[in-house]
Amino acid sequence: MNRNILVSLIIPIIIICYLLYCYSCPSDIAKTNGFWKASNEFCGESDLDLFLLYINGESSTNKNIKGYILVKNSEGVIMNDPVYIRYKKSQSTSDYTEYDINIKFIDNKEGYDFFPSTQKLQYYKNNGKMVFISDDEITAIVYKDYVMSDIGSVQSDIK
Repeated sequence: MNRNILVSLIIPIIIICYLLYCYSCPSDIAKTNGFWKASNEFCGESDLDLFLLYINGESSTNKNIKGYILVKNSEGVIMNDPVYIRYKKSQSTSDYTEYDINIKFIDNKEGYDFFPSTQKLQYYKNNGKMVFISDDEITAIVYKDYVMSDIGSVQSDIK
């Protein structure tokens, strides 16, 4: 009888400890802060001169991450917006973690046809790559710019 009581107490404690551990571990998305830039190949195929994403790394409430998106083509700047990115993990593979994301454009409430507010994000942490997908079409492929990201962290330390 005492053994059953002991087992019934230990199992819930183990489950609670496991859940606390899982929720306290930083997610992969928390490691995405810094500058992300589209490759020349992607920009050429998309008729863009520049696609730059900055992720502040600071999370406001409800898993919203602050960021900034700058996109330029031959006609000029076509996107220049501060954003909040809300994410929800949907699946993981050995190569990447996929998130359902919702981008809230602060200055442009309507958003953009070529870069919708609701997308999937595949984050390849081992190669510093993020792929944005909407309706089974790739809307952006960006790579972490480690040099610019490092300069950004040094500047924030100076302030």
